Amino acid sequence: MKKRYLAIIATTLLTVSTANAQSINAYRTAQGQVIVTGLKPGRLNGVAANTGKGFGVSNITSTACGEVIINKAADFQFVIVNRQKINPKSLPVKAYAACTKTLPAAPKTPIKPR
Repeated sequence: MKKRYLAIIATTLLTVSTANAQSINAYRTAQGQVIVTGLKPGRLNGVAANTGKGFGVSNITSTACGEVIINKAADFQFVIVNRQKINPKSLPVKAYAACTKTLPAAPKTPIKPR
C-alpha cells in the first residue's frame, strides 16, 4: 500500500511539473551532488528519486541560472526531474560553478483589512 501511495504522489508531482519541462542536461560533482541545468529559473520542479533504500518525491525551486541541485544523489539508482529520468552513475563528473545571478524579489501582496 505504501509503495502504491508513493507512486501516486510521484505521478501527480511529475504531471504537475510538466509545464516546466524543457531540454535539460545534468552532471554530477565529485562531492556527490547531481546538478540539473536547462530549467526555467525560479520555478518549482518535480523531483523523484530511487535511492536504493526507498523512493522519495519533492518539489525543488530552480536557481536564477535554471539549475536544480540534488545533494547526495550520485549513488541513487535514478532521479526523475520533470519527467526526465536520469541515471546519476552515467553522468559526467564536473566541478560546480555556483550561480551568481539572483531571482527578482517576489511582489508583495497587500493585506486587505476585513
